[in-house]
Amino acid sequence: MADGAAIVIVEDEFIVALDIQRYLERNGYAVRGILPSGEELLEKVEDLKPDLVLMDIRLQGKLDGVETAARLADLRAVPVILLTAYADEPTLARAKITQPFGYLLKPFDERELRTSIEIALYRSMMEKRLRESERLLRQAQKMEAVGRLAGGIAHDFNNILTAILGYANLLGEEAGGNPRLLEDVEGVKKAVKRAEALTRQLLAFSRRQPMEPKVLRPREALDEMHRMLERLLPANVHLALRSGDPLPCIRIDPIHLEQIILNLVVNARDALPEGGQVEVRLESRDLETPRAGALERIPEGSYVALSVMDTGIGVPPEDFERIFEPFFTTKAKEGGTGLGLATVYGIVKQSNGFLDLESRIGAGTTFTLYFPGVPDGAEVLERREGEPRADRGTETILIVEDDDEIRSLMERALARRGYTVLAAAHPGEALLVSERHPGGPDLIVADIGLPIMSGTDLVKRIRGDRPIPKALFVSGYPENAPDLPASAFLPKPFTEAVLASAVRRLLDAPTAGL
Repeated sequence: MADGAAIVIVEDEFIVALDIQRYLERNGYAVRGILPSGEELLEKVEDLKPDLVLMDIRLQGKLDGVETAARLADLRAVPVILLTAYADEPTLARAKITQPFGYLLKPFDERELRTSIEIALYRSMMEKRLRESERLLRQAQKMEAVGRLAGGIAHDFNNILTAILGYANLLGEEAGGNPRLLEDVEGVKKAVKRAEALTRQLLAFSRRQPMEPKVLRPREALDEMHRMLERLLPANVHLALRSGDPLPCIRIDPIHLEQIILNLVVNARDALPEGGQVEVRLESRDLETPRAGALERIPEGSYVALSVMDTGIGVPPEDFERIFEPFFTTKAKEGGTGLGLATVYGIVKQSNGFLDLESRIGAGTTFTLYFPGVPDGAEVLERREGEPRADRGTETILIVEDDDEIRSLMERALARRGYTVLAAAHPGEALLVSERHPGGPDLIVADIGLPIMSGTDLVKRIRGDRPIPKALFVSGYPENAPDLPASAFLPKPFTEAVLASAVRRLLDAPTAGL
C-alpha cells in the first residue's frame, strides 16, 4: 500500500463521501478534503496537492467529473479515479478521452476501491519516473550536442591562437630594441593567454580538457583551500567548511578540483549581494537506489558528496537546465562570462561524477557534486614533467598540417633552427613527399585530425615495418591523445619555443614517439 498517500474526494453526496473517507483513513490514507464540485477542486488543487483524486461523474455545479478531469490534466498531473453509477456507452466514451486511472461502478466494495487506488498510485509513480527519465535523456542529449559544438569551437579557436602567437613571436624577434613595438607584441601575447583560458573552459565543458587525475583525500584538499576561499568573499559573507568523517578518497585532477570549488564559491558569493553565508560541506553518501540529479540520473553506489550551499537569492526553476550551458548567465552585464558552471559540469563529468541542484527563490541554492569513492591505496597517475633542452638540429622533419598558417609557422620556426623541413597539407601529399625524399624524414610532426586519414594512421603508413621515423602529434583536441606518451603529444596553442623543445626532445630520445 502507498503509505500516507494524500487523496481528495470529489462527491456531492456527503454521506457517500464520509463513508469513503472513513475507509481511506482506516487503511492509512490521508484525506486532504471532501469537495462537492469540480469548480472547487480546480480552485483548490494547487493548495491541496493530492496524490490521487476520487471523483464522481455527476457533481454539483456546471462541470461534471469528466469535464473536471480534462481541465485538471492541464493544471496538474494528478491521477483520477472516476466513480459513477452509469456504464452507458456515451458516458464511457467521454470518460476515455480523459484517460482516467480507474473507473469504478457504484456500488463498489472496499476491496475494489483499494485495488483501484493502489493500481492508480503505482501507475502514476511509474509514469512520473518515465517522464523524468525522458526529461533527463533530452537534457543529456542537448548537453552532449552543446559539448560537441563547444569542443569544435575550442579546437578551431586554438588553431587561430597558435597562428596569432606564432606571428607575435616573429614580430617580437624582428622588433629589435624598439620598446614600444615590444610592448605591443607583449599585449598581443597577453590577449592570447586570456583567450587560451576561455578555450580551456570550453574544453572542460566538452570534456576534452587534458587531465592528470590523482587519488586524493578531499578533506585535505579542501583544508588547503580555506584561506584562498576566505579571500574570495567580502566581509559580510561568512564561510563555513564542514566535513564528515571518515571519507573515502576520490580520483580527480587536483587542479580541476580546486577549479570547481572556486567556481562554485564565486557563484555563491555573487548570489549574496546583501551578504549571508556560504557553506562547503564534504560527506560520505551511499545511494541504495538511483536518484534523479540536475541533468541525469545518479546511479546507486558509494560517493563523496561535495556540497556548496548559500543563503542567497536562489535560481528560478526555468533556469535549472540552462545554467550549466556555456555563456548562459543570469548575472548583470559584465558580471561574468557564463562559463563557470559550464566548467564545473565538464570537470565533474570528465571525473566520472554527477551533479545535483536544489534551489528556492529567496531561500538559497545548493550544488552537490557526487564523486565515486576509491580505495586509499589506489594507483596515482604522476604528473607529466618535461625538462628544457637545446632546440636546434640538422635532422629532416616532415610537417603535416592542413591549416596553412600553422603549417607555415611551424616550417619557419624549425627551419630557422637548422632543420631541413618538408611540408605537406594533407596525408596524400605527405606520402609523396616522404617517398621522394632520400632516406625519408627523421621525425614527422602531424596534426591528429587530418582529412581522409588521421595523423596516427599516416605515421603508421609511412613507417611500414620500420621503427622510424619518430612522430610528434599536435591537436586542439587533447582527448585525441589518451594513448600517446606525453613526449609525443603537443596540445594547441603552442609557441615556437615549445614546439622546438618537443622536437629536440623526441629526436634525442632512444625510442620512437608512438
